[in-house]
Amino acid sequence: RLTGRDYISYSAVSTYQRCPLKYFFQYVADLPFETVASSLIFGGAIHTAIEIHFRALLAGETPPGLPDLLKVYDAAWKTDATAPIQFGKSEDTGTLRDLARRMIAAFQASELSKLDGELLAVEEEFRANVIPGCPDLLGRIDLIVADRDALRIVDFKTSRSAWNETKLQEAAPQQMLYCELARPLAREYGDRPVRLEWVVLTKT
Repeated sequence: RLTGRDYISYSAVSTYQRCPLKYFFQYVADLPFETVASSLIFGGAIHTAIEIHFRALLAGETPPGLPDLLKVYDAAWKTDATAPIQFGKSEDTGTLRDLARRMIAAFQASELSKLDGELLAVEEEFRANVIPGCPDLLGRIDLIVADRDALRIVDFKTSRSAWNETKLQEAAPQQMLYCELARPLAREYGDRPVRLEWVVLTKT
């Protein structure tokens, strides 16, 4: 009733858990952000470039080269930079674009860009009632890959450094909920177990 939506998202729930007032400003009052962190725009733009890479694989095509994925990054950056950007120390648009070039190139050269198994979905939206009595959960899963042993839920993250156990624990609730969203698909593939995977792209 507050938001006009008949569903909830993990990001909305986690925002409310951290700060109910921020939840009100963002999801109820729908107020624009005064500033946006460069890390948020950077991560989103990298994520979009990787999405385009895997969409090409899903379509049976050769993935775009580095220059084309950098154009995707540039377009995503421009689209998401809707408020003044808060840059980190020694950061600006140019240094982050150079970092994006190096990060995308490293991704393309790695085994992570291939993902053994049958690629079933890229940035697929799922919706289901996970908790009786609550609104549907709506989630967008980065990749779903089927191999002989499991249905793999793959999530890409950007980070300043490698993840530790604390970061894994922080990310686990979202992935566990997304596993529930993917269970109907897992049953279609022989009721395979669902496995969580994180791919962390670091800035160092």
